[in-house]
Amino acid sequence: MEFTDADYARFAAKIDAPDDLNDPIPCWIWIGARHSKKRGYGKFRLVVNGQPKVMNAHKAAYLLLVGEVEDGQVIGHQCNHEWCVSPWHLVAQTQTENMKYCVASGRHASQRK
Repeated sequence: MEFTDADYARFAAKIDAPDDLNDPIPCWIWIGARHSKKRGYGKFRLVVNGQPKVMNAHKAAYLLLVGEVEDGQVIGHQCNHEWCVSPWHLVAQTQTENMKYCVASGRHASQRK
């Protein structure tokens, strides 16, 4: 999968990241469009395999900065912040693994007050 310099520049313009991009601790905050104004994952348009797609910003971050996502995998947040796009905080896993982590972390929708 190949991306253009323009893809990386558009993505970088929509994040608030620490000065040291090699510091794995701080979240990279998505300041671009979100699926919901109050909460929700960021969204980003990226051409994948010749097809333009609007996807979650954290998935775009993973594709741009880490690599491909295998079939049957989703991208989960190990920091538990849906607006984070730090490649240090993202992990490719199955949806089942993602939901188990979500529940164990106390952030599943059924656990919200």
